[in-house]
Amino acid sequence: MKISGSMIDIPGLKKDGRVIIPAFKISGNIYGSDERPLDVYKSAPTLAQFMHAYSSSEAIRASANETGRQARGEIFADFIDYKVKPLGKVVPKGFLYVHLVQRPENITYNKKSGMWIAGGGRRIGVELPPYGFVIPDKDGTLYNPETGLPVLTSKAYEKALKELEKIMPTKEAENNVSDFARYDDAPADVSLSPISREPRLTVAHGPRSLRADWHSPKVRIHDCGHRLIA
Repeated sequence: MKISGSMIDIPGLKKDGRVIIPAFKISGNIYGSDERPLDVYKSAPTLAQFMHAYSSSEAIRASANETGRQARGEIFADFIDYKVKPLGKVVPKGFLYVHLVQRPENITYNKKSGMWIAGGGRRIGVELPPYGFVIPDKDGTLYNPETGLPVLTSKAYEKALKELEKIMPTKEAENNVSDFARYDDAPADVSLSPISREPRLTVAHGPRSLRADWHSPKVRIHDCGHRLIA
């Protein structure tokens, strides 16, 4: 993700007296890129930082939603490690237990195993909802503030729109429908997926897509393919 221009101060985010995201600065000029996650993860914001900035700053929203970038998207300093086990944890039906690795210190490739490995950083156990459109939970929460990942999804666009209309005006709901893509069964050679946010080409599939189904950190957005919800 390219970031340039004057920096904007984003206030920290607290919940129940705990600091979820410390205050930080982010460029007021954000635009999509087709760079490799492997090359930008050390300078990009985390998904949680971006989502907080997006909800906190009108300037960030305007820059991130700039038209004419439909073929590009933002890349973050986060990776999904699909090769982990829940270790006795009961995972809700349809959900998938993974590790979110925030801002790893290094990303390496193990030639012997054929796997990408994230070293260092912060690991958070996450239950990813199924592939679908992001909807709010009973408390009206769309994205976990600590991870930036969605809490619930629906495969039906119409249902997602109705659920969003419960927490925001219709026009705003139409502009905020987003789909989320993950691996259901990650291929044997996929151990570590970057996370990106991309504009959609048609309203039928929502204005934006949050993706955690990349093949590897060295693959560009244009080369990792798209899955659209029917």
